Parts: sequence; structure tokens; C-alpha cells
Amino acid sequence: MTNEELLQVIEEAARNSVTELNLSGYGLTILPPEIGKLSNLRSLNIRENQLSSLPSEIGKLSNLRSLNLSSNQLSSLAGEIGQLSELQTLDLSFNQLSSLAGEIGQLSELQTLDLSFNQLSSLPGEIGQLSELQTLDLSFNQLSSLPGEIGQLLNLHLLELRSNKLRSLPGEIGQLGELQTLDLSFNQLSNLPYKIAKLINLQSVDISNNQLSSLPYEIEKLIKLETFNLRSNQLNSLPLEIRQLPNLKKLDLRSNPLPISPEILGTNKLWEDPGDVNEVLNFYFRVQDPNESEPFCEAKLLIVGEENAGKTSFAKKIQNENYYLQPKEKSTEGIDIIPWHFIQNNSNKDFRVNIWDFGGQEIYHKTHQFFLTERSLYALVVDTREENIDLNWWLNIVKLCDEDSPVIIIKNEKDNRECKIDEGKLHGEFTNLKEFLTTNLADNRGLPEIKQAIQYYISRLPHVYDPLPKIWLRVRSALENDLRNYITLEEYKKLCQVNNLTDTEDMLRLSRYLHDIGVCLHYQDDSLLEQYVILKPKWVTAAVYKVLDNEKVQQNKGEFSKNNLKDIWKNKEYTDMRGQLLELMKRFRLCYEIPYSPSNYIAPQLLSDKQPKYNWDKTHNLILRYKYEFMPKGIITCLIATRHDLIEQKLVWRNGVVLNKDETRAEVIEDYERKEIKIRVTGITKKVLLGIVNDELHQIHQSFKKLSPQILVPCNCKSCTESQTPHDYLFENLYKRLKAGRYKVECENSYEMVDVRRLIDDVNLLPVEVEQKCNPQVESFQNQAMINYHDFQILVTADRKIRASSAEQGEEWGELRLEMNEIDLALPLIEQRQTNAKLIKGLGSKLYQALFPVDIRGQLRATIAGAQANGYEVRLSLVFNSPELAALPWEFLYDEATNTFLANNTQTVLSRYVDVPLQKRELKAASQPLKVLLVISSPSNLPPLDEAGEESLIRDALAKHIDSGTIELDVLQEATIRNINQKLHEKPYNVLHFIGHGKFENNKGYIALVDTDGKYKLLDDEGFANFFLGNRSLGLAVLNSCQGAAVSSNQAFAGIAPNLVRRGIPAVVAMQYEILDTTAKLFADEFYRTLALGWPVDAAIQTTRNAISMEVGLDKPDFATPVLYMRAKDGIILAKEV
Repeated sequence: MTNEELLQVIEEAARNSVTELNLSGYGLTILPPEIGKLSNLRSLNIRENQLSSLPSEIGKLSNLRSLNLSSNQLSSLAGEIGQLSELQTLDLSFNQLSSLAGEIGQLSELQTLDLSFNQLSSLPGEIGQLSELQTLDLSFNQLSSLPGEIGQLLNLHLLELRSNKLRSLPGEIGQLGELQTLDLSFNQLSNLPYKIAKLINLQSVDISNNQLSSLPYEIEKLIKLETFNLRSNQLNSLPLEIRQLPNLKKLDLRSNPLPISPEILGTNKLWEDPGDVNEVLNFYFRVQDPNESEPFCEAKLLIVGEENAGKTSFAKKIQNENYYLQPKEKSTEGIDIIPWHFIQNNSNKDFRVNIWDFGGQEIYHKTHQFFLTERSLYALVVDTREENIDLNWWLNIVKLCDEDSPVIIIKNEKDNRECKIDEGKLHGEFTNLKEFLTTNLADNRGLPEIKQAIQYYISRLPHVYDPLPKIWLRVRSALENDLRNYITLEEYKKLCQVNNLTDTEDMLRLSRYLHDIGVCLHYQDDSLLEQYVILKPKWVTAAVYKVLDNEKVQQNKGEFSKNNLKDIWKNKEYTDMRGQLLELMKRFRLCYEIPYSPSNYIAPQLLSDKQPKYNWDKTHNLILRYKYEFMPKGIITCLIATRHDLIEQKLVWRNGVVLNKDETRAEVIEDYERKEIKIRVTGITKKVLLGIVNDELHQIHQSFKKLSPQILVPCNCKSCTESQTPHDYLFENLYKRLKAGRYKVECENSYEMVDVRRLIDDVNLLPVEVEQKCNPQVESFQNQAMINYHDFQILVTADRKIRASSAEQGEEWGELRLEMNEIDLALPLIEQRQTNAKLIKGLGSKLYQALFPVDIRGQLRATIAGAQANGYEVRLSLVFNSPELAALPWEFLYDEATNTFLANNTQTVLSRYVDVPLQKRELKAASQPLKVLLVISSPSNLPPLDEAGEESLIRDALAKHIDSGTIELDVLQEATIRNINQKLHEKPYNVLHFIGHGKFENNKGYIALVDTDGKYKLLDDEGFANFFLGNRSLGLAVLNSCQGAAVSSNQAFAGIAPNLVRRGIPAVVAMQYEILDTTAKLFADEFYRTLALGWPVDAAIQTTRNAISMEVGLDKPDFATPVLYMRAKDGIILAKEV
């Protein structure tokens, strides 16, 4: 907006005595003094501009109640702002303020003040004069202290101080008697003032990521406290008074030096909840009683190294120094587990070390890494007689499995032969490498020093001396004395009960703990394996290696059958557990079932190392390479085992595989010498199959710590596309170019300039005529008229009355009865993707039974039957006048009688109908070409998006229609507010597809756009919807953003998607859950393919959901993630005269 246009707006507003004015997102650099003429103004929104200062005339807006100045460039405030005596809400977030003028204290009616994301290093004492203030947000500033006057804010309910530099709190903070929420996370606090106990109305306190070493005992007075986050501090004890908090529901004590095992505190994953409050506190105070607990003195020593290095001799010498070395010690087959006890010097307590002796043969290297665990000491044994000693593989693999576990290197000087090792270099590369120790096991030289070192490092492992309940230790002792290899879960529970451990959850907690430290194995997350507790891990490893070492299996290049296992596991100790042992091998990806040969399996590490001969179309390949600084063995075999369902016939070998899906082939080859994996893809849907391979590799990489290979992207210039060795670009560098707006890069082979945005995935598209031959389904847009529907609408009123209506069956009324407690239990699990088919079907069934009582259910089935008889489908529209009900995921509706999800059924199309009388317009078929605007927003300070891949898929789906002139696609990469505004005014777009980040918080939906500096700018739902006010051409908006479909449970249009419909867009597709990259790619591919064929929007969505379910499965929430909001009658947005 130019200055002249702004003055016109102000003049018109003054003539009309307007009370509200929205100037957000217009790129304003100056606010003219004429703003002072708007004396009747009650609300002024100037966010998302470039203002660096305010005119003094701002003080003349004497009736102003709300002033939004967020996301500007303000470095100071005019003192006249203090004249806004009626102001109640002031938003100054996302500016450059380094200080506040004292006049801020004159805003006596102010209730909400947001100063987050500024540069404030101090606050004026006048802040205490804001006596009506209820909400104060000072997060993400540079505050090192707070003025004592803050204690005068007696009406304050919420105080946000996250991410500052606070070292202490003033005692006056205890005067904030009405405070309910306090966030002090990510500061430098070392203690809390005891006066914090006066904040008796506190319900939520977050002091995570500070330096607290203790808590004041006065904390017991916070009787209303429900959530207490103390994660990542230095707490080593808890006051007894913390148990006196009657309403405490969530207590996070993870990452503190407390004597509580991680199994009790909960997982270290940030997105998962901590352990149960009562269980954590009961455990802590139980082990504080010396009569009820004692230290658990037990740990693992893992001995690794090459074959014949002397590992077994070393293990037996540790156990018994008088052990006589055998002239030819038998090599360990797999893993041997040996107990060793020593007496602690400082306590005279017996300490048990479980020594795991790993076989060193090459075949075992790929399997060892599955047994390398955290909280262990590693001893790497080397034979000094060997000329080329390679320590890097073992040191790297330990580092990837657990970089915090200490490692000692044992130089076994057989025949007293020394060797030179660059110890300084290795110490520099591996920070967990503690020391080098020398021995000659033949005469025990150096052995006492080694045993002393082992005792030293073992005793300093995390949680080694944590006290455990004596009752746990009694059970542990009973398990150790049990001579059986395994027991059933029921037998384990009975054993616990005999030893007075009666609580079932406590039993499972103990088995998890013993599993983690390698005492026993209990896989509680596996429906088959959870029924057994394996008492002797050595028995399992021996069983596994009996298969891998079997001569017949090796001769068959890893192939074996269930009948073979009967022979391999013929001993009585295995006969009853063959199914469980096979499941365990599959779990660790040591074998997989051959898809075309049931009950036959392959151990991929035993496959032939010879690559089979096969034909390969080298034209128009998509080539990608992963380059590793260190490459652990077994990545390709893991991929083979995981995606064995896609293996093309028998095209699989030890270092490679050919996958086939939808007439598309992917060749994946591991080159261990070059430390790389190369992928070649050819066929119709190259991007989809490449995405599958990439996602699987990513999951394998995630199983290691800090395994981050470089991704090499091939050049797509004309010269490189015809080559099998194109020039490669580092993906990381391409991404940096995108962020910097550098969209061109030179090919070092041809010296052509290529488009960075198209490099990653948008390369080597098949010619249009070839794709048409490969896909005869693509004919014309006449298909749009071939689908006929019977309409069936469900209306749910605010008082939960249901009206079902259809032209064929008339009208039926019912009442919605839904037990929300059961629903509320399932929803968090779905959001966290902790789902299975039973959970999703259970939720869907409850929703179905509530929405379709008996009479209405019969009406729906009659409508579906009638439609089928006439060759029709049913268009099911849901209308909710209750915001609480509208917030539920109705896309999971599941009919148990027919075993179908309505959103995934080929006989129904499901959408949410929004009937808004204002600005009502129907979705009409656009004249060609259909104009699609793809907006990609990837701010530099948010997780990176695969924007090139998303753009590529959409271009693939629409390519033939773009080339034929029926669809026109434009792409906007720099998604600033100004750029979007300008783009929407360039031409009458019919479809807007947004790819980016979104969130739903405090009853508002937000979209993350890009600021001028490339960082994110949050735009709420109403602001985003304002882009489309008066836009008569836009028929469909697609929001590929996290929680784009989320709505409020108490505000009807407090969400991005429904707000767009309210503002006049006839159809909106959004995502109600976080969408995975693979699902997002599949969605774009299938949805635009069907939409381009002329299908109605709701039919295209239904087909897309079905495709997602076939790819991902019905045990994941992906198929129900897309939500369609419509007000359209037929949903057709593309027509063609024929």
C-alpha cells in the first residue's frame, strides 16, 4: 500500500467514524500523523508491516481498546503511547525493542501485554503501575533480572518469561497472588525464592532447562498446582513436601541427577509425557528409605574386536586370573555372557558385571550392533601382532549406538609384540575413548591394572548406584537363580507375587528395567513376544546364531524355511519357542519372509555377494546418492528386510536390491568401500518410489545416534540427464541457496545454469506421450459427468439433536450420545501416532454409533443400497452446529457391520458441509485453463520442508494438462504477506495450494509465512482468510500444513480451514494431524491426478484417502488426516467442452 493509498484509507475511516481498522500486512514503513484523526477508533491492527517508529499522534486515539503492533521493526515506543488511557490489549511481539519507556506505566486499563520476541534487557519500574494487567508475555528476550515492582501486578494470571537470561527472581514475585500460569523455562535460575509458595493459585509452572539444584520445602503450599515441569535441571533431591500437592497431575523430572531410573521417569523423547506422578514420587521416596532399598550394583561390560584378537581369553581372565589359556581358543559363536563379581573398596558391597563377549567373525559385525546398548562399558581388544589394526569401525559403531558410554582399548601383546597406535588422534576423534591399556594374557602382565580400570569406569556409569526397592532386588535374585531359559509372563507375575511384588504395573516396570540393562529380555511392545520373559539372553543369541551359522542356510545364501527351523531348533529348549524366536529375528531385521513364498525366509546378510544380471532402462533415471563419513554395516540389509514386499522377483543380493512398485523400479546399491548408497529410479512414479526408499533409509539412520550422511542430488541439465554419472550437488548447499533466494546454480560438467528449486526431485520427467501410453486411464474430462450421487446430510444441532435427510429416504431425527471420556483417551494417541488398527477402529466405531443411531443408521444403509442399485454413490455431508463436536475427527467413522471406514469407502464420499448464509457462492467449473497457485512457505528458523519434492509431485500430476493448456500452474516460493497479496491480484486463480507450517493454539489457527529476513511470521486464521475477501475466482484451497484442519472446541470458526469457507471459498482441504512427508507426497500425487481428470473435489479426496490407506495402512491415522470443508453442490472445479 502506497502512502497516498494509506492516507485515503485514513481519511475515509475518519469520515465514517470507524471503530476498527486493519492495516496488517501492507508493507507499511511509515504511519502518517493523520492516524491521530481517528478519535473513535477502538481497535487498530498494524501487525506484519515494516514500521520502525510511531508518530506522536498515536496518543490522540483516546478511545483505543486494542492495539496490535506485532511483527514490525520497532526499536522504541513514542512516549505518547502512555496517553492511550482506555487501552486494554497491546501486542508488541516480534519487534526490535531493547527498552521500554516509563510512560508504559500510564496504561492503567491494560489487561494484556505481549512483549515476546524482542531484545529487552530490562524493564522499567513503572511496569508495576499496570494494576489491571492479567497477561504478561516477556518470553524470548534478554532479561537478566526483573524489577521488584513486578510484584505490584496483583491481577496477573499469566506470566511468560521463557528463554531469557534470568539468574534469580525477586522475592516480590510472591505477591502475585492471582497468578495461575508461570513459565520460567530456558533461563539460568539456580534457586527459587521461598516466597514463591505464596502463589497459591498457581496451576502450571514450567522451570525446565535451568540450573536448579533444590526446591524450597514451602512448595507444599501450591495446592492448586496441576503441571510442574522441572526437566533438565541439576536437582539431586526432592523435598518430602512435594508429595503434599493434591492436584498435581503431571511432574516432569527427566534429565536431572536424581536417583531415579529412566524407566520410571519416562522416555527422553520431548513429545512424550513423563512417568506417572504418583509412581515417580512413590518410587523416589521408597528408595530414599534405607530399610526399603539398596544400591543396584550391576552393569554391562561389552568386549568387542576382530576375530582371534583374544576377546574370549580376556573375558575369562577377568573372571579368573588363573584361567589357563588354550593353545587354540575356540572362537565365540555369536555372543557369550559371563558373570564377574568384585568387591567395592569403599563399601565392601558385591558388584556384578555381566561380561558380553562378542564373536569377531565378519558375519557377526552386522548383527552385533543390535545388542550394543546404553549405560555400558566397552572394551575393544586388539591383537598387536596384526599389521593393519583398524580400530575405527568398532569405535564408530559404539559412538553411533551410544556416544556417552566409555570405551577402553586393550592392547593384547601376544608374544610381547608391541604395536604403534596414534592414540592422540583417536582421543581427538572419539571423546568417549578413555584410555589405552596393555596386557599379555599369557603371563597376566597388566591384567590387575586393567581390572582396576574396569572397576573404576563401571562404577561411574549413569544410574549404576541408583537405589532400587529391595523387593525388586529379591525378584532379580529369584530370576537369576531360575535355571530356565524363559518363562511366560504369567509365570513371571507369579514369581513377583511370591516375592511380595504384587502391583502389575510395578512388575512390568521392573522387567523393562532389567531388559534395559541386559539382565533379561522382555519386549513389551510386541504382541507375540510380550507374553514371555527371557531369563537367559545368551540363549536367544545362541538360537539366532544357530540359524546364521547353519551350513545349509549359508549354502542356500541365507534362505531357510520353517521346516528348516524345526531341524535347526530341534533341541527341546527351542521347540516350544520357534515362533517367538523367528519373530525376534524379524524384529531385528535379521530375516524376512519371502513375499511370493510363504513360510520361507531369507537372512539378508547371508545373501550372495554377486549382483544378478538384469535389464535396466538408463534413460530418464532419477539418481540419488548417500555419502557417509562412517558407514555402519547392515544398512542395505535392513532396507531389504524392511521393504521385502517390494523386491522384484529375486533381484536381491547382499549389497543391493531392485524394488518395484506401480511400474516403477528402484535400484539401491551399498558400496561399503566408497561409503555410499546409490539409488537409481526409473518408471512412471519415480518420485513416489524414491520417497519410499528415502523414508526407509531415514528410519534406519534414526536408529543410530548422529548418523547424518550427505545427500548428493544429481544435476538435471540436458547433459547430466543423459548420463549415469551426473554432476552432484550437496543437498545441504542447495537448501542454503533456496533460503538465500539464489535459485540458479551452475553445473560443473556442462556449465549450464540450472534451477535449484527443480533439482532435488523435479528432474527427468517422462515425455507426455509416453505417460499417456503408460496410463490409458487418462482420457478426457468427460469423466466428470459419469459420477452420480444420492445426497445424504447429517445435521447435528447445538443441543446434540441429529437430523438426517436425503431425497430418497426423507427425514429422520435422533439424538447424539457420545462418551467423551473414551474419545479423549484415544485422541492423544492418534496425535502422537501411537496407534494400531484396534484403537482406530474402536474410535471410529464409537463415533459411528453416536452419529448414526439405529433409525438413522438404517436410513443411511437404505440410501447406500438404493444408490448401488442405480449405479450411484452417496455424497455424505456432515454439518455441526456444536463447535465441541465439530472438533472431533469424524473422518474415522467406522461401520463394524460392513467393516468399512466411511471416509475410505468406494460407495460414499465424505465431507464437512459449512452452511454460511453470508457471501454464499457455489463452486463452479472454471473456464480453462484452470489456474493453480502453489505457495510454499519454508522459513529458515523452522524445520526444513521438502518443497522441491512437493512441487515436483504436483507438476507430475498436472504435467499433461499443463502441456495441453487445460491447467496453468504458478509457484510462489517466497511466501511473504506482500508477495501473496501481489500474486493473488496478478490473475484470477481457481486453486490455492499452501505448503508450510501451521499450528492451532489458544482457540486460533496459525499459518507460518516468511518475513523479509526469511524467518517465520505467524498469521492467524482470520488474517489468512482476509487474503481472499472478495476473491470471486478461487474455488478451492488446499492447506498442507500441520493442524491446518484443527478447530476450536468452543468457537465455531477458530481454525484456518473453516474460516476460509466462511470468507467465501467454496471448498477447503486441510490436514487435521501432522502429515508425514511420504503421505504428503502421495496425497499431492493422487489428489491432483483425480482432480485434473475432472472429478468433484469430494470424490477426489475420497479416492486419495483410499490410496493413502492402501499405501500406509488403516492402522495409522494418515488416511483420515485430510479434511474437506465444502459449501459446494457438485464440487467440480474443472470443465471442458467436448
